Amino acid sequence: MHLVLVHHATDVYKKQLDSSGRIESVSTGQRRQAGWTHLGAIVDVELALHMVLSKSGVASTEAEFKLCRHNPELVGTKLNNPTWDKILQRIRMSVEVE
Repeated sequence: MHLVLVHHATDVYKKQLDSSGRIESVSTGQRRQAGWTHLGAIVDVELALHMVLSKSGVASTEAEFKLCRHNPELVGTKLNNPTWDKILQRIRMSVEVE
């Protein structure tokens, strides 16, 4: 059985002093998951999906491995135009014993 959960990302903010000495919240430019925040300990694979534009202006989807319990070395790697089969193939290929 497989369970796929989808959530949106939200901006990460930090507090800093403005020019008049008041504390304000400003975006760090980073994103974090906005839902399902307590699932990290029981998740096998976490992917972040992004829309990317090629130099010619063609849009595609890119998946970045944020967590992979089957092979932690996959964390940070990216997969273009991901499908369920491509994701499973990448994981399986990375854990095969030679």
